[in-house]
Amino acid sequence: LYAHCDTILVKEKQWIKKGTKIGTIGNVDGQYLAHLHLEIRNNLELPIGAGYSEITDGYLNPTEFIKENR
Repeated sequence: LYAHCDTILVKEKQWIKKGTKIGTIGNVDGQYLAHLHLEIRNNLELPIGAGYSEITDGYLNPTEFIKENR
């Protein structure tokens, strides 16, 4: 899950290759500096979070996921 995207450039379930541009970073109509949030989940039914949390059930460690799936 990416949050604060300005434009999504790929379609759902589309296979992409390393280096493919998948979206552009947004700034919530100027409310924030441009930034992006990334969540890697194994439970897609989780609601969008309100920020950082101690509860990590349903989320994967992004560093471990990326290393295992390169």
